[in-house]
Amino acid sequence: MTTLKKCLATTMLMAGFLSGGIHAADVTINITGQVIAAACTTGVGSTYNIDLGQEISAATLNSAGAASTYVSQDIVLSDCPAGTTSVTATFDGTKDSGNDTMYANATGVRIPL
Repeated sequence: MTTLKKCLATTMLMAGFLSGGIHAADVTINITGQVIAAACTTGVGSTYNIDLGQEISAATLNSAGAASTYVSQDIVLSDCPAGTTSVTATFDGTKDSGNDTMYANATGVRIPL
């Protein structure tokens, strides 16, 4: 055999041996995840200062169930995801020991939200 034929025969023989080893097993790949909407942002950042009153007389709060003047506060939301129709707000603080729907702020004072 000529040298060219020997090289060609060797190459074909090697290709045959190598091709038998290049097989992969069947593999199943599962991809999971969750896409959630981004939260809205508040118009003034992350801090709201709400003034409940500066001169509330202790005498007006001396009996159970007594309350000061109601104070409302609007929270402006922006950059909500398209299609947002409602939001849920979460407040955090120390719950009052006598009424877990109110927050304890000072001795004998409860703050409902």
